[in-house]
Amino acid sequence: MPRDDSSRAVTNGPVRALAALARRYTARPDQTPAAPPAAVIVVAGALALSGLSNPATLFNWYLVVIYALFALSANVVIGWNGIGTFGHALYFAAGAYAVALLATANLPAEVLLLLGGAVGAAIGLMFGLAATRTGSLVAMAMLTLMFAQLGYQIVYGVGVFGGENGLVGIPRGSVFGISLNSTTAFNWYLMIVFGLCWYALVRLRRSTVARAMLAARDDPTRARAAGLHVTGLRVTGFVIGGLFAGLAGALYAQTEGVIGSDVAYWTTSGMVLIMVIIGGTGRLWGPVIGAALYTWGNVYLLNTTSTMDVYLGLALLLILLVAPRGIAQLLTSAARLAVSGARRRHREAGTGTRKGNPRRW
Repeated sequence: MPRDDSSRAVTNGPVRALAALARRYTARPDQTPAAPPAAVIVVAGALALSGLSNPATLFNWYLVVIYALFALSANVVIGWNGIGTFGHALYFAAGAYAVALLATANLPAEVLLLLGGAVGAAIGLMFGLAATRTGSLVAMAMLTLMFAQLGYQIVYGVGVFGGENGLVGIPRGSVFGISLNSTTAFNWYLMIVFGLCWYALVRLRRSTVARAMLAARDDPTRARAAGLHVTGLRVTGFVIGGLFAGLAGALYAQTEGVIGSDVAYWTTSGMVLIMVIIGGTGRLWGPVIGAALYTWGNVYLLNTTSTMDVYLGLALLLILLVAPRGIAQLLTSAARLAVSGARRRHREAGTGTRKGNPRRW
């Protein structure tokens, strides 16, 4: 009996399309992860935000975008450098306070944003130079916590930072003459900034610098033998992480309009660390998933129970038990299984195989 090539083409199309999509977005952990185009993220995100009419829901989605950028910055230090960062909140706070203190200078919003990122990168450089003087990864992590708590005491105790009350009345400003007080304008501004940062991180992740950082993370001794400057690569990771964390902090100040000393406290560092862990460090979109789950989980628990911390801890424990490598890895594994199953069924249908009895055409 001859094959029906037309029917085979109809069934081949969806399977091949699904397989191509899976190969693009489910790269193995040792490969460079694929990522959605930045332009698609910007347009889709801005249109989605513009479709929200509830101010509380809109504000929570603002936090998701900001925390996603914050978690991506922490992933550079944790995932690329392999160093636990317990002081990442100070970069975030530095960017936020830079915007708050310079807001009275009537600078454009984009200039304040860049200044916030520059301050975060400068603090990251200082952290990296000090922390990498010890060869122990555990000591590096603890030093980041010590430096961050010192920074928190400065923010809390120095009057120019507002102390416990913080700084209020931070204006959003304008970009190229367009006021950001308009919800639509701010939606596009937020998503464009996130899209540019996403594009930069994707390009960095595919660069030789990032590959060298991964090599230094996996085997520092062999990396040194290959001629790589391990300490310099680790400091570079701190600078990149501080830069994007500072940008996230600047966006936070422009969104909230209020900034308090709690953003520099160690609990904020713990929050972003949880986001990265539950999302997964193997792929760029893992921290984004972690930020969304953590933010909306907090919102749901605050609205439904008075013992939020207990349920949040149980939920995080369950996620770590079910997906120890993160939600992103769990979704990737599920996609691979689905694609392999579809391929197997397609091959069996094409060759006439039924229960181990091949039928030759």
